[in-house]
Amino acid sequence: QTAVLIKGVPKDHRLAIAIIIVVWVSALVSSLIDNIPFTATMIPVILSLGQDVDVDLPVKPLIFALAIGACLGGNGTLIGASANVVCTGIAEQHGYGFSFMEFFRLGFPMMIVSSTA
Repeated sequence: QTAVLIKGVPKDHRLAIAIIIVVWVSALVSSLIDNIPFTATMIPVILSLGQDVDVDLPVKPLIFALAIGACLGGNGTLIGASANVVCTGIAEQHGYGFSFMEFFRLGFPMMIVSSTA
């Protein structure tokens, strides 16, 4: 379905639109599930998209967009990245615990801003 969406874009704007889609989808999904399994799952999809002759896009920028989106998205929620879980555990051991929603209220807007920039 992504290929169909991208094919509808004029060829001179196709790469930019594809990068934006990959970054945003990766960021949003990676904020909800751990970014490593998501990235591993999406690599074949990105490779397939890059090999589609009708889409005619280079793979390297799409892979980079996936990595950036997953990285930024991991900051959106407590469970988005393993480092968030580890840091939360350490903070809690030192008396600075916080909930999923406390993290979300700060992390998600920051993830949106950083994904937009």
